[in-house]
Amino acid sequence: MLQFIRSHAQGFIAWVIVGFIILVFGMWGIQNYVTSEGNVAVAVVDGEEVSQQEFLQLYRGFYQQRREQIQSILGANFDPAILDENRLRKDVLKQILDEKVLKKQAEREGFRIGDAQLGSEIRAIGAFQKDGQFDKALYERLLRNQGQEPVGFEVKMRQDLLATQLTTGLLASSFVTSSELDLVARLQNEQRKVSYLVLQPGDSTESIEIDAAAIDEYYQANQKLYEIPEKVSVAYVELSVPDLVAQVDVDESELRAMYEARTADYQTDEQRRASHILILVDDDSEEEAAQSKAAEVLDKVRAGEDFAALAKLYSDDPGSAGKGGDIGFFRKGDMDLAFEEAAYSMAKGEVSELVKSRYGYHIIRLTDIRGGSIKPFDEVRPELEREVRLRVAQEQFYDLSETLTNIAYEHPDSLQVAAEELALPIKASGYFSINSGTGIAENPVIRRAAFSDDVYLHNNNSELIEVAADRVLVLHVKDKKPSSVRPLEDVKADIVAQLQTAKARAQLESLGESLVEKIRAGDAAADIASEHGTEWKDAGFVGRSGGAGIDRAIVNAVFELQKPHATNGEQEVKPTVSGVALPNGGYAVFSVTAYREGALSEDDGASRESMVVAQARRMGGAEMEAFIELLLKQADVQTFSENM
Repeated sequence: MLQFIRSHAQGFIAWVIVGFIILVFGMWGIQNYVTSEGNVAVAVVDGEEVSQQEFLQLYRGFYQQRREQIQSILGANFDPAILDENRLRKDVLKQILDEKVLKKQAEREGFRIGDAQLGSEIRAIGAFQKDGQFDKALYERLLRNQGQEPVGFEVKMRQDLLATQLTTGLLASSFVTSSELDLVARLQNEQRKVSYLVLQPGDSTESIEIDAAAIDEYYQANQKLYEIPEKVSVAYVELSVPDLVAQVDVDESELRAMYEARTADYQTDEQRRASHILILVDDDSEEEAAQSKAAEVLDKVRAGEDFAALAKLYSDDPGSAGKGGDIGFFRKGDMDLAFEEAAYSMAKGEVSELVKSRYGYHIIRLTDIRGGSIKPFDEVRPELEREVRLRVAQEQFYDLSETLTNIAYEHPDSLQVAAEELALPIKASGYFSINSGTGIAENPVIRRAAFSDDVYLHNNNSELIEVAADRVLVLHVKDKKPSSVRPLEDVKADIVAQLQTAKARAQLESLGESLVEKIRAGDAAADIASEHGTEWKDAGFVGRSGGAGIDRAIVNAVFELQKPHATNGEQEVKPTVSGVALPNGGYAVFSVTAYREGALSEDDGASRESMVVAQARRMGGAEMEAFIELLLKQADVQTFSENM
């Protein structure tokens, strides 16, 4: 369109068009024009927009974390297609909406984060600390490197702390009554007496015959299982800050000027080490005697007696006396002001006159001095050069990103013009589907863009895609592979194996159900087990957490049975016989003949406290979820799933 205007609009018409564009810019704001996806709203909560950029930033981190978790479990068997991206997107949006309504509620209820609390939280962040202490210069430098200002960071931090303050209070307010705890204990600690047998699946199902009609029916009914999804390969032009950094020329004079302007950042604090002898003054009436004693000790020091020995003999400072008076290195601001002023006015090896502090009289010997120097330019030059390169590259990145956006839009049918004008190579991906891919196609945003109508159907360039905060690209479909279904002959063996397994399980389940009926009718369970090559096992009393050697599926089935009506304590009941299919394809027949009600001993304080904490945590979580749901219902929330 811009090319059309440039080529065809002349004279009065051209000025009308330009005037219209100026008017639009004035009403809408030029920022909305030059910014790509960041200004598209994913949701609006009480008038506050959740931008697509904010959503995608959180989603990408969430997606990568979930992917790594599953991949660490499945290893080589991991398939990205098992990740339900729609579910993940909904979860991320829910998290954002929850945080928004909690922050707004905290503000309505008058929650405030004071400057002191905010400062304490920021100072506690390890990334902003140097040698275990908060470093303001480091704090500002790290934020600056991330394109943030302290004011903006602190506003965001204050908002996050507001929501945390509210949720912490709500979670901490949950409590459990004695009757609730007893009920939970009865349910959780209940035990049931179980006996069982297990029919194991056969070692081989190959002898089970499956007819051709069953194979064809299964194949026709499960076409989705054998579908090869449509795939594309794309060409793309990529801009990244790291690539631009390497191309930046650095002016030596600029580095020198930066170094001079930041001298304070490269200065190490001077530290001094001293030994002292303290003569304590407990109250004003003893001051004269203390001063006199201190003067006598000072005379001994002046006379050449060993300072360390005198400190051990006379010093009232228990922390340093045993070490000959040594108090180690300290910075300005660490010590009493009078002590500090004296120590910082002395030369190494010098002994002070009597120094009066709020504790008493000190005799100080300065033993060492370190620090207080400024790092030379050559030492910090690499750091300054990296900063300059990064800053210039980021500036170029934003300018070139806008240029790339415009060229790709003006020449939508190819990336060639953009590549030539920006001197960038055209790269190519392998084939990928909408659900999975490798390389750049591991990113779901790339896959969604490639399969969008504008790119996939109309063969246009994509919009500018933010792959990371410092990396963007524009892509164009290079080739397409339409979806297809694998031929029956290719999947026949798999279908036969699945049908054989299913038939074997059905036969074993039918056998198991017949055994259940026999035992219910009075046949001896042990004899039945023996007839089928297995054993009737007595597991004894089993709790909900299971027991050694008993399959989890059997335990779950045992406790899904309705508990017989009886009085408290251990009760023998009419045997209840049932069966359950096992995950490995086997089948279990079991009998419940007695039960014990659960209880929590009053003497077992640790268990009781543990259960109170666990139950309160569960109740607090449930109450928090209910509270958030109420806030969401009361709020004016609009969501735009098409922008997710």
